[in-house]
Amino acid sequence: MGNLRLALGLRYDYYRFLASGSQWQPRIGIAYHIRATRSVLRASYNRTYQTPPNENLLLSSSPQAALLAPPAVQEALGPSPVVIRPERQNVVEGGLQQALGAWASLDLAYYHKDGRDQQDNNNFLNTGVVFPISLQRIRVNGAEARLVTIPIHGISGTLSLTHSRAVSTPPFTGGLFLGNEAVEALSSGPFIIDHDQLLSLHGILQYNHRRGFWATGSIRYDSGLVSNPSDPQQVSSDPDYFDLLPYANLTAAVPRVSPRTITDIAVGYARKTSEGKRRWEVTAHANNIMNRTALYNFQSVFVGTRVVAPRTVGAGIRWYW
Repeated sequence: MGNLRLALGLRYDYYRFLASGSQWQPRIGIAYHIRATRSVLRASYNRTYQTPPNENLLLSSSPQAALLAPPAVQEALGPSPVVIRPERQNVVEGGLQQALGAWASLDLAYYHKDGRDQQDNNNFLNTGVVFPISLQRIRVNGAEARLVTIPIHGISGTLSLTHSRAVSTPPFTGGLFLGNEAVEALSSGPFIIDHDQLLSLHGILQYNHRRGFWATGSIRYDSGLVSNPSDPQQVSSDPDYFDLLPYANLTAAVPRVSPRTITDIAVGYARKTSEGKRRWEVTAHANNIMNRTALYNFQSVFVGTRVVAPRTVGAGIRWYW
């Protein structure tokens, strides 16, 4: 409608597996183009219905597996796990896209999400097996900015900035709980979860030559996700974790892993036909080229400890037919 555009939709989900439920989900989007300033204002609302993941859902709902929980957990939650229900979310977003001359554009966005029966994952004891769980509520607020440049002599780039605040509210409302940390979380109020990060910066610079050569460089800074509020003295005496203590700030008001900066590069050549179709290509890449030691998570209640991969170098060749 002129400079105004509307996107309207309605979705209905009916879920029946271990639990049953249904929900109507309206989707509303609006955008307005201000031609004089080459700006686009936008806003949206989404009501969503997120069904539980099927991966190990039966394990998460198994009375037999629940017998492995410590006595304190069984006393607080009962001998059998509670069936996980779908998560219901209300999501709103507002944003601005602005042209910067003829060579770049800037995109700004703010979003808010409020969910009931928040879905998350937990580890099965000390294994790599994960299974779904749910908590009463999650609230997420975030802001994003992204600068994009068009190719000039084959060179283009992006620079993005993100900020996210994520707060979960107990108690647990479904799934299997095997650790004593679950009992502690049951008696606490809202807590910041490891989705929360104050600042992330990510820059990408890319070069594409008309003859098929290309190169990409990426540098990313993360201020650090929230970690488990572990006792530094206990960590220092733990043979599995003492060497990771320098890479987490456990004495802060909100414990977090330490900031990190990771740099990656990749180069390649693609051989094309006269019609522009690819015939073959070769690539080479190096991730974490400075070989930084850093953490994604530290003793997280749900995902444990995850270490950034050391320097990794690889190469490949591919044929097309």
